[in-house]
Amino acid sequence: MEALVVAAVAVAVAVVSATGVAAVLAVAVAVAVAVVAAAAAAVADVASRAGRSAPLAANGRSAANHHRPIAQAR
Repeated sequence: MEALVVAAVAVAVAVVSATGVAAVLAVAVAVAVAVVAAAAAAVADVASRAGRSAPLAANGRSAANHHRPIAQAR
């Protein structure tokens, strides 16, 4: 993520020196979209981790492995 921001800033500096304000706004929008996408990915990752450590359901199985069959006693 940090490398993406550094690259975007470098591109923004180059664009400012080459063209002007319109390009700066375009780069700013691109950086904002990248930051929002990274934040959404981080939130989704945290949410998926929280789902895996959820408390057990009434049947003794967690929500994360509800698709696995319960082992039968022999």
